[in-house]
Parts: sequence; structure tokens; C-alpha cells
Amino acid sequence: MSWKTALQTEYPNAIDWTSLINTTGKALAGKGFTPKNTLLTNISCRDEVNATSVDAFSKYWGENFNLSGLGGYPSGGLTGFTAYSHHVPEGGNLFVFFGPHIGISPEGELCLVQRRGRHQPGAACGSLLGFLSKVQANRDYTPKLTSIDPEQYLVESALIQRADKFLNAANPGKAVTEEMYHAIQEQTYTILDALGFEGPIALLGGIFVNTPLDEDDYFAPRHAAIINYNGQNGVKHDWYTECFS
Repeated sequence: MSWKTALQTEYPNAIDWTSLINTTGKALAGKGFTPKNTLLTNISCRDEVNATSVDAFSKYWGENFNLSGLGGYPSGGLTGFTAYSHHVPEGGNLFVFFGPHIGISPEGELCLVQRRGRHQPGAACGSLLGFLSKVQANRDYTPKLTSIDPEQYLVESALIQRADKFLNAANPGKAVTEEMYHAIQEQTYTILDALGFEGPIALLGGIFVNTPLDEDDYFAPRHAAIINYNGQNGVKHDWYTECFS
């Protein structure tokens, strides 16, 4: 199976990165979000295979307050978001772009990605798949916090409570990625609820899909909303359908 066939089969709503940037940029411009009044943050995995796509988003929006963490989990927490919110142009907006990632090898195999300079494809996302292997080997596995691996502890703590949803799935690697997406979205909203930012916040969430070398990566959207906490108790406006339906 080719990687393109696998992409269309596994992520039929995925959009190439160039189209994603242009489509969402135009949609947000119509809602008052421009590079001059908006500061972007990405909450994605630290993996270098995401760098080109994240950099392209940053180039469009001008700057990027990087809140990425292992697995795409928002490990910067409230302190990281507070710093981010203090850097936005005065009277401006936040744009929070988030999600985990998954690779597709040239042969169309999920959870593998060909990295530059390496002969064989490697795991993507390694953080999620590493945790998956631990739980598959020991159903009683319990994450442990250590000073030398705190971000992986946050990833595993978020996923361990969701283990029943991916351990028995047809493709556990894909399923653990989906559960990581839900954990990231849930934690992001929890942090934003506590942040108290007085201004519009655009959110765009989904799965980063890493394709073979020198191919445009893709994004499988899951969520797009604008929130305003300024005296409106977190009123939300959905802008998913106008971009992706």
C-alpha cells in the first residue's frame, strides 16, 4: 500500500499543510485574527519531523510562542500559558494550535516515519508508542514521576486512564494517538479556563500526519473554535464546518 492510499484510508479528512495554512488563515482573518494582532502558540510534539510544518505556520503568523511537549501534551501548564498570554499584542488575540502526531512510512505503515539520514523508519510518536509497549507488556503498569523524565510522566498519566480505549483496538498505535488528542484538548481547555485571558482565543486541534521525506505533511482536523472569556463565561463559536466540511 502506498502512503497516499494509507492516508486516504486512515485519515480521509486530512488536508495538506499548505492548504491548511491558507484555509485557516483566511477563515480567521474574517473573524478579526491577523498576524498583526494575534500571537500563535503550537502545542505539538517536540519531534523534529514536525518542525517544518510548525515553522510554516509560524512564518504565516509571524511569531510562535512554542509550548510543545512530548507527545504534544501541554506540559508547560498554566505558567507557560500565562507567559504566552502576556506576550500577545495589546488588545490582541491568541491562536492555539494543538495535537499529537503519527507517521506513515513510504510503504503505508502507520506509526512509522522515515527520518533524514536514517536507513529504517522509526516510531512516530515515540513517546506514545513507548508508553503503549509498557502497558501491553504489563496491564498493571503505573506511571512514576522522576526528575529526569517529567514530561513522559504527564503523557503516561493522561493516557493510563484511557487504556481500555486503545489496548484492544484494531490498530493500538492509531488508537493511542487519538486518545492523546482527546487528552491534549481536555487539558488545553482546563488551562484556558484557569488562565483568565480577556480577549478572543482561536483553537485548532487535530492529528499531525508525518509523510515520507520531501512530501508535504498533512493535518487531520478534529476541532476548531473561538472562545471569549471576557465577561461571557467562555462563550464558544465553532468555525470547523466553514473550513473542513
